[in-house]
Amino acid sequence: MKKIIFVLLIVCAVCFTGFAQSSVEMAFLRGIEFINSGNYSRAIAEFNTVLEKDPNNAAALYLRGFSYHLNSNYDRAIIDYTESLRFDSNNADALINRGVAYFEINDLDRAIADYTAALRIQPNNVNALNNRAFMYIKRGDFDRALSDLNAALRIQPDYYYALSNRGIVYYERGDFDQAIADFTAALRINPEFIESLYYRGNSYYEKGSIDLAVRDWETAVKIEPNSTEQQRYVKEARQRLDSVN
Repeated sequence: MKKIIFVLLIVCAVCFTGFAQSSVEMAFLRGIEFINSGNYSRAIAEFNTVLEKDPNNAAALYLRGFSYHLNSNYDRAIIDYTESLRFDSNNADALINRGVAYFEINDLDRAIADYTAALRIQPNNVNALNNRAFMYIKRGDFDRALSDLNAALRIQPDYYYALSNRGIVYYERGDFDQAIADFTAALRINPEFIESLYYRGNSYYEKGSIDLAVRDWETAVKIEPNSTEQQRYVKEARQRLDSVN
């Protein structure tokens, strides 16, 4: 199942309005550079420098929280996202990312509340719709999940994460033809989307189309996974192949 979507707020030079020292501005920019290069600990250090001078800077708080998040320190990320929202309550991206962090610590209620709050600010935010749908899938609330995914796909028909998640809803309901249609649509957009290959293979298997199932699972295990979630699907695809060989 596709994990929820992370959002990085793009911060521009206007964030520095009111800064008295250019060194603080440079620390902020270095923090962004360290995020982009994957050095999240150094990014945190730079945003600490900014916040020592301006503790109420919402952008710096948000980006430090984002850095903690990428460093898998979800509790600290939540603290910074929450603080940033005190000064910029309409930052839908901060709400979405805090929702992701709540999911990581298995607090689905707060995650759903954050995605719902983000949607009050941006009703057409497909990331918030997809992410909330994922929470509903985790709860087994497939009707609400389907409603959110349909809404996301009306806004962005080529949003393959939502297509794949909707396929999972159909798969869980036993509607394998509809599931296959959605996984196939997702794979037309991203042919190497391991999640859709794995679940489409499962759907074919449930329909008795073993050869097609094997083909999808074999394709999945040949793709280099780039996340823990994808690694799990590759492992499960290998187990499926072992069971039918």
